[in-house]
Amino acid sequence: NDDEVPSISITDVTIVEPTATGGNAYAAFWVTLSNQHYLGLVTVDYQTTDATLIDGSTSDRSATAGAGFDYVGLVPGTLSFGAGETEKFLTVTIKGDDIDEYDEAFYVNLFNPAYSTIRDDRGYGIIMDTDAAPVVRIDPVGGQPSPNEFMVHVNEGNYLTQGVNFDVTLTGKTSRTVTVTWDA
Repeated sequence: NDDEVPSISITDVTIVEPTATGGNAYAAFWVTLSNQHYLGLVTVDYQTTDATLIDGSTSDRSATAGAGFDYVGLVPGTLSFGAGETEKFLTVTIKGDDIDEYDEAFYVNLFNPAYSTIRDDRGYGIIMDTDAAPVVRIDPVGGQPSPNEFMVHVNEGNYLTQGVNFDVTLTGKTSRTVTVTWDA
């Protein structure tokens, strides 16, 4: 038979993470067959795996999407193309949260083709975070804040040094490292 052996490909997907905890979004990965097989049935196995996304050139800005936490991993299975079919899709559920974090990644892997070859075996899923970064708050403990929010007035003692304590807090959640620098 002179019919060309079909090849299978999968798309990459970028999706915005839902902002509310408990909210979901759906990443649809299109799996395509280059042409129909003369016997009519083509199959390929699939599964999801966590991936590391490097944001920039430093490793401290990398994030891995976690199955069960950031997305719902697909139960490994087999995708079947029947007679006349050249497109299918696999849908991955993306879970929302309210944590400021770096963009994250995962894969949908294709393997073990029957009656075909694989041209692109990995769909790359990127989850874009849109949660607002928390704000650092610095509040004096025991002192009197002045109208200038960066100054605190403290009554001096008689020939003694009096310290000032500050509470340093974040207004929200983050998975990033937060650094506060001060000058006394």
